[in-house]
Amino acid sequence: MTTTYRIKARPAVRAYALAAVLAIVGALLIVLANLNAWSVAVTVIGVVLLVLGVALVGLGYVAGKRMQVSLALDERGYSIRDRSGQREGTWAGITRVTQGPGRLTFHGTDDNGFVLYDPSGDAELLNRLAADVAEHLDHDRGYTKVPGGETSPGAD
Repeated sequence: MTTTYRIKARPAVRAYALAAVLAIVGALLIVLANLNAWSVAVTVIGVVLLVLGVALVGLGYVAGKRMQVSLALDERGYSIRDRSGQREGTWAGITRVTQGPGRLTFHGTDDNGFVLYDPSGDAELLNRLAADVAEHLDHDRGYTKVPGGETSPGAD
């Protein structure tokens, strides 16, 4: 069974707020310049601010999409898709996994390790992912659960 985790970046709230301010100020300048017969330069400044606001919304959206990571786990290994492409590996190539604030570090053989960052700040998602990875590693190594909840090698 394959489990897929999608890690998304936090929304670019500051960029969206700045974009809203730019767009509102730009629209106000355009309207006021036309109502009061102000200089064409004021209208041009308004249009530039409005366009910058819209562009900033687009850039914030694209940046958020580019920071998205998809991680699929199955019995054989893992598959990661992010902005740099897609990588795959087997559980046998992972020697251990450590967890730190906002990240999981996969230590591997032959330089196939990597660090998975969670820009969303969702600690619960990272904890579920770490628990799922631990289960897959235990299963790959032949570890099973014994009464009392501890993991034991080869206790089938």
